[in-house]
Amino acid sequence: MKNPKHVQLQLERQGADKVSYGLRETIDVSPIIRNAEMYRRLDREQGVSRGSELRRVASLDFNTVRNIKSKYGIDATNIRDQAESKLLMSIIESDYPKMKTTEARITPRLRG
Repeated sequence: MKNPKHVQLQLERQGADKVSYGLRETIDVSPIIRNAEMYRRLDREQGVSRGSELRRVASLDFNTVRNIKSKYGIDATNIRDQAESKLLMSIIESDYPKMKTTEARITPRLRG
């Protein structure tokens, strides 16, 4: 299997004694999205089991977990309470819907 992670370093000379640089890291998330699609299909075929407190709702790669922590301050690998869990589910629902492993809504509907 090829490495889905790609790192690119860009160097640019700015005068005789200055150099600027940038680092860009990307990851191929297509295997993760295919995995999530498989679970959504299974969920659709077998029905959603709401009887368990723990259920699979998304497949997140390391970069996505890191981006969520950077942008929202939530460590998806260490959820501390129910409020943080609900916020994470809301973030997945809105920002990363292709990584969901269920077609069911994973956040409670807001009452108006």
